[in-house]
Amino acid sequence: MAEEETIVEEREEKMASPLGGNPTVRIARFLRPCANHVDQVAAVSPFPLLAETISHGHKIRPSDVLFKGWKNPQKKWREWLTQMSGKYKPIWIKTGIFHAIMNSVYEIRTTHSLVLGLLEVWCPETNTFVLPWGEATLTLEDMLILGGFSVLGEPITSPLTRELVKIEEEIIKEHKGFNNQRARKANHSSWLNHFMGYGSELEHVAFLALWLSR
Repeated sequence: MAEEETIVEEREEKMASPLGGNPTVRIARFLRPCANHVDQVAAVSPFPLLAETISHGHKIRPSDVLFKGWKNPQKKWREWLTQMSGKYKPIWIKTGIFHAIMNSVYEIRTTHSLVLGLLEVWCPETNTFVLPWGEATLTLEDMLILGGFSVLGEPITSPLTRELVKIEEEIIKEHKGFNNQRARKANHSSWLNHFMGYGSELEHVAFLALWLSR
């Protein structure tokens, strides 16, 4: 029987420790496809990098870039999560989102200069970082390990049940109610304050909606 094909290749290789020191020969794992010789390495991408599409002579400074999508948890988020987990933890575990939800209480700090440095070698055409030693990108394995997200299962394509349609109508109605407020929109803080302690299935839906939007 032929050996089962996997996405990981396991072999002895000279590896360097992230803590420094001399390389040692040990069992290592590599994602396929792997190149065993420099001649097998794919050619450098012919597509322009992000830095090359910006006007020549224009230097991006860290102070010029705003990371609006890099949100830290709201002050009451941990409290709300604790309340919700007491009731819905089994459901989160069953659906494979428990660890991802629990990870949302942590603050992920940014090193702006490092992010900008990576952006300079980002290729929008291939969605990869073109580095001196080859191309790299984010993978499903990264999402699994770093975010705790499930990468298995089938897409949800079935229509909503009558009960879920009713919940959808209720959450849409509540969302429209934010138009009457001074800010005329539902930001994260106002959403949390409005639904926290709501005491119904709608609160759980609102909680998950905020978690996904963060």
